[in-house]
Amino acid sequence: MVNSYTSSAAPVQLRCNLFLKPDQAMLHSTKPRFSWVITAPHMQTAYQIQVASTAEQLQKSAPDLWDSGIIPSGKSLAVLYGGRPLTTRQNYFWRVRFWDVQNQKSEFSTIQQFCFTAASSDPNAPGEGYRLKETRVSPNRIVQIAAGHYFIDFGKAAFGTIEMTVPEGMAGQALTIHLGEKHNDSNRVDRTPPGTVRYRQLKLMPEIGRTSYRLEIPPDARNTGRRTIKMPPETSEVLPFRYCEIEGWTGPLSAKNICQIVVHYPFDANTSSFTSSNETLNAIWDLCKHTIKATSFCGIYVDGDRERFPREADAYINQIGHYAVDSEYTLARRTHELMLTHTSQWTEWILQSISMAWADYVYTGDPQMLTKWYPILQAKSLTALAGTDGLISTRTGLVNDVLRKAIFYFEGEHVWGPDLKDIVDWPYCERDEFDFQDYNTVVNAFYYQGLRLLARIATVLDKKAEATHYTSQAERVFQAVNTTFVNPESGIYVDGKGSTHSSLHANIFPLAFGLVLPQNKAAVIHHIKTKGMACSVYGAQYLLEGLYQNGESNYALELITQKSKRSWYNMLQVGSTMTLEAWDEVFKPNLDWNHAWGSAPVNIISRFILGVTPLKPGFSEISFAPQPGKLDKFSGTIPTIRGSLFVHFQKTDPNTVRYELTIPGNTQAEARLPLPDERRYELRHNQKIILGEIENNRLVLKKLPPGKHIFEIRTNDAKIFHSKPE
Repeated sequence: MVNSYTSSAAPVQLRCNLFLKPDQAMLHSTKPRFSWVITAPHMQTAYQIQVASTAEQLQKSAPDLWDSGIIPSGKSLAVLYGGRPLTTRQNYFWRVRFWDVQNQKSEFSTIQQFCFTAASSDPNAPGEGYRLKETRVSPNRIVQIAAGHYFIDFGKAAFGTIEMTVPEGMAGQALTIHLGEKHNDSNRVDRTPPGTVRYRQLKLMPEIGRTSYRLEIPPDARNTGRRTIKMPPETSEVLPFRYCEIEGWTGPLSAKNICQIVVHYPFDANTSSFTSSNETLNAIWDLCKHTIKATSFCGIYVDGDRERFPREADAYINQIGHYAVDSEYTLARRTHELMLTHTSQWTEWILQSISMAWADYVYTGDPQMLTKWYPILQAKSLTALAGTDGLISTRTGLVNDVLRKAIFYFEGEHVWGPDLKDIVDWPYCERDEFDFQDYNTVVNAFYYQGLRLLARIATVLDKKAEATHYTSQAERVFQAVNTTFVNPESGIYVDGKGSTHSSLHANIFPLAFGLVLPQNKAAVIHHIKTKGMACSVYGAQYLLEGLYQNGESNYALELITQKSKRSWYNMLQVGSTMTLEAWDEVFKPNLDWNHAWGSAPVNIISRFILGVTPLKPGFSEISFAPQPGKLDKFSGTIPTIRGSLFVHFQKTDPNTVRYELTIPGNTQAEARLPLPDERRYELRHNQKIILGEIENNRLVLKKLPPGKHIFEIRTNDAKIFHSKPE
C-alpha cells in the first residue's frame, strides 16, 4: 500500500529520448521514452508520469494527455509514453515522481518541455540530435610583435572562427589574419605546418559604420566531398585553430577586441573529472577529454578535419570515450544510425557496428537501437562470408551484391568505393609487418566478438532461437581460431592461415576479446610485452584493453604514460591540444591534429583505472573494479545515465590502501578490490571489519546500496587477519 508521506528528493536530470534538454534538440519520434535520475540513498519501487499540453495543467495536477498512475516498478530509464497520440510542431510537458523502499513518495520533478520536428526525407541526413552550440573563448595571452602586429593564443585548439570588435577609425584598412593549430618559437602562427595540420590566411576589410565582425571561413575543398559531413545550414564553416595572428591593427588590441567562437555539440564538462599522482597521466586525460568535446563540431563523430567523414572504428572509440566524460548518448546514437546505412569498406570496421549498438544499450539501458536496427546488425556480422570451418574471409568469392546491399555498401545502384577489404590497423606502417592471408586472425577475432554480442542482442530482443544460433556460431569460431591460428609450439597467434609471422595485432585482439586459451595466456602476454607500442593509436585501444583485462595494469600504465614517439606524451610535446590521427608525422606524413580515434586513454582510465563499468544495462548494477597499478593516488567522477559516481584511491601508508566509492540512487554496485601482495590482510567497510568473498584474486562485495562507501585494506599492522587461499 503506497502511503502519502512525501520525501524531499524529487527526480532530477529528466530525459526525453535521452536528451537532457529536449527543447534544444531535434526530436523525430512521437512515441517518446522518458528517463530520470533518483538521488542517493533512494531506491525506486514505483513511479508516476504525467504529460500535458501545457505546463499549467501539470501544475494543477490535471494532465490532459497521459497520467500513468502509480506503476510498481524500479524502472527509471526509457519508459515508453502510453498516452494520447502526439504530433509534430506542438509543445508538450512532462514530470515524474517516485516511491522508495519505505513507500515514501517524492515531490514531482521540475517540468520538462519537448517538441517534435518532422524527420528529413534525405537518407543522408542525421537523425535526432541537438543543435550545435557556440561558446565564446577569451584569449589566453596576447603578444604584440610589432606596431599593428599581434599574436593571440586561445589556450586550446577548437573548431570555429573569431569574432572581433574593430575600432571605428580602422574602416578601409585591410587586416591580414592568420589562423592555425601550430605556432613557432617566435610567437608566430606556423605558415607551413606538417601533414594536414591546419593553417589559413584570411583578409578582412572593415567598413565605415561597422565595428563588429565574425570572420568567415571559406570551405576547404579537401573536406567537402560527396560523402563528407557538412556543417548544418544554421552554422557557419569552421576551422580548427588555437593561434591567431593579426597584421594591420591600429592601436592596442586587448581581450575586449577578440574572442574565439567555438562550435561544438552540447557538452557538460562538470560531469567528469580525473586526477592522479602521475602528472603525465593527468595531462593525457585532459588532452583526450578536450578532444571529445572539440571534435563534435559537425554534430556527428567524424575522423578529423582532413576528411570529415564517420567511420565505425573511429566512432566506437569516440563513443566509449564520450561516455567516460559526459552523460551524453545522443551524438553517438545519431552517428551510429548514419553509419549503419553508409558502410565503410574495411572488414573489421563493419563488424564494429555491432559493438557500437551494444555499447549504446549497456550504457543507456534503452533497447530502441537494438530493436530498430537488428536485421542490419545481423547482416553486418558478416556471417555470409563464413567458410565450412566457420571462419570468414573477403578473398574467397563470397563478397557479392546481396551482401553489399544488405550491409548498405551501395549508393543507389553503385558501390561506395573499392570492395570490402581487411585493414588490421592504419596507417599501414603501424601493422607490425602483418602478413595478410585469405583468412586473417584479426578479422576473425572481431567476427567472434560480433557473434557474441549479437547473441546478447538477440537475448535482449527475446529471440531465443537466434541467440542460441549465434552463441553456437561463436563457439565454433572460438575453436577454429584456436585450431587454425595458434602456433602449437609457442602458443601464440600467427597472422593468418598459412602464415608463420606473429604480429602484435594477431595477439592483442584475441586477448582483448577473450579468445586466448588459459594454457596459452602467459605466452601471448609475454609476446605482446616484447613488442611495445607496435601499433597505431587505434590499435592501442585494444592493446590496453587486453592488458587491463588480464592483470597487466602496471605494464598498461607504462604504455599510456611512456614518452617515446609512439605516445600521448609526444602529442603534448609537439604542441597539440587534441589527440593526433597518428603517433607522429614520421608515421603518417599527412596526419591531422584533431582526431578522436586517438583518445583511447580517456575510456581506459574510466573503465579500468577508476574501474567503473555497467554490470547490467543502464547501470542498474555497477561494477567497481579499480586497477591502481603503480599509482599512489587517484580521484575521478564518472558520469552515468543514473547520475555520477565518485571514486577515490590512496595508499595512505605503506601498509594501508583506501578506496572510496559514492554510488548514485536507484542502483547498486559490486566492488572487486585487488588483494594485497601480502598473504594476510584486514578489510574494513565503513570502519567495520568484514570478510568479503575472494574471486580471481580480488575481494568481492556485492549489492552495495546507493551512497558513500569507504574500504580499507590493511596488511602488517592489521589486528585481525584474513588469509588468502593457497
